[in-house]
Amino acid sequence: DTPDSGEVVAGEWAGSAEPLDDGEMPDGYEIKGNAQSMLFHEPGSRYYKATKAEVWFDSVESAEAAGFSNPGANKPDADTAGTEEAADADNTDDAAADEAEEN
Repeated sequence: DTPDSGEVVAGEWAGSAEPLDDGEMPDGYEIKGNAQSMLFHEPGSRYYKATKAEVWFDSVESAEAAGFSNPGANKPDADTAGTEEAADADNTDDAAADEAEEN
């Protein structure tokens, strides 16, 4: 059975939820998580709108406890600069395409 569009389905980690059927945020879970990059994005942050959430968190603390990091929290060395954000940005193409189709 597929859950109703507004039904919150618990995610893999404490304080997390799966995206709703339409990919939107479940009520009370506004932190976007990207499982591939293990980065989370808060509302208003640089990549929030472009990131397609694979999991949603109810707080920054829940995201961090699950092992996710804030993209700006650890500045990478010059040799690895941008690799995490680049990996995360790769996942934004679908979201941008979806948004373009909606508009």
